[in-house]
Amino acid sequence: MPTDTAPSKQDLLVALRASHDEVLTLVRGLSPEQLEEGRYENGWNGRQILAHLASIEWTYPRLIDIARTPPEPPRSDPPTREMRGGNDAYNDRQVAKRSHLPVAELLAEFERNRAVTIAAVESADDELFTRQIRSAGGVVGPLAVVFHQVAVMHVRGHAREIGTSAARAAVENPSSVSLAMLHELYDYHWWANRRLWEVTAALSDASIRRDLGSHFSLPTLKGMLVHMFGVEANWLSRWNGEPSPRPVTESDFADLRALRQAWDDLETRQRAFIDAIRPEDLHHQIEFTSMAFPRPDGRPYRLPLSALLMHLPNHATHHRSELATMLTIVSGSPPDTGMVSYQLRKTNQLD
Repeated sequence: MPTDTAPSKQDLLVALRASHDEVLTLVRGLSPEQLEEGRYENGWNGRQILAHLASIEWTYPRLIDIARTPPEPPRSDPPTREMRGGNDAYNDRQVAKRSHLPVAELLAEFERNRAVTIAAVESADDELFTRQIRSAGGVVGPLAVVFHQVAVMHVRGHAREIGTSAARAAVENPSSVSLAMLHELYDYHWWANRRLWEVTAALSDASIRRDLGSHFSLPTLKGMLVHMFGVEANWLSRWNGEPSPRPVTESDFADLRALRQAWDDLETRQRAFIDAIRPEDLHHQIEFTSMAFPRPDGRPYRLPLSALLMHLPNHATHHRSELATMLTIVSGSPPDTGMVSYQLRKTNQLD
């Protein structure tokens, strides 16, 4: 993130809470077996990535301590603190120390440490966030920028990796994805989308068009919703073996009412597709090209339908986290969209 777009202290607090919620939502949406699958950074699986997030979180408040420490003359470099043996060795040790812990305890540790991180930011003077520092990992800049990079973007990056655990399992073994799991996942997905939609729809036109910064995937609430709609329409066409529709933009929808009408129709077609899937269909290979990962020769990618069905709600979880952060900036914290909230309401344990 460029220093001229450094987040404010309030922005940091909103992003810290949103990335916390993103981790919890993703992890609670996966089974322990799914978390043991996949290999990512350092050869870790999903559970080990969660162990890393839980173990590294306590170091983030130390960034504030670093900012309070003036450089020692004649040193001109921003102050920092090194980890014994280097970052990789430290991370490996901490993950190994937690190899016996169940997912629930790792989540509890992450939650405790994130609460400490948030409290440290809340109590720090605003002036501290303008001071130049260097993190143990070598990120240099004003404290606000460094903090956002390591405590928000780093965590979100790992959350995405955890979220791909189920998708990776679906690629390697499409039979691991059951129709019942897909129906439950998409019911949750549609519920969570509408929950944030209702909050956004109650805002003024100026609020949904307000530029909230380039650190979001799309800078406006309307733009984020249009992007989510467009991605879902594109994947439905791919699943049906149809050409991808023309990319949509904000200008395609005069207001949110027009977007809602188009999205209602899309959701109806998605439900019909999901309802019609048979177990053998999950193995069907879908060919597609990607704007995110274009091949120079234009050759399409191929993945089983099961993997692509798992991808879409995972993609939306990331953007719902961004939406929640944006809504918090514009109008206050929106209602929870976590899997636990969904299940409690589904079973009539919450209103």
